[in-house]
Amino acid sequence: MLCNLSALDRGIRVMMGLGCVGGGLLATQAELSGLVSGSAYVMGFYALASGLIGFCPMCKVFGIDTCGFGKKKPND
Repeated sequence: MLCNLSALDRGIRVMMGLGCVGGGLLATQAELSGLVSGSAYVMGFYALASGLIGFCPMCKVFGIDTCGFGKKKPND
C-alpha cells in the first residue's frame, strides 16, 4: 500500500481534521456563512481521510514523503 505520511504526521492530520470538522459544526450552528462552514468541512475531511489512510495525494504531487521519518537507515 502506498504510504507517504509518517505516524506523527498522520496523528497530527487526524487531530486537525477532527478540529476542522468540529469547527464546521460550530460554524453551522452559529449560522455563519456557508462558505466558512463548507471550507472547514472540506479541509477537515481531507485531513482526516489522509491521516487515516496514510497517503496524501498533494504530498505525492510535490514529492514530499515523510513515511520513513525517524527510522534508522541501514547504513547507520
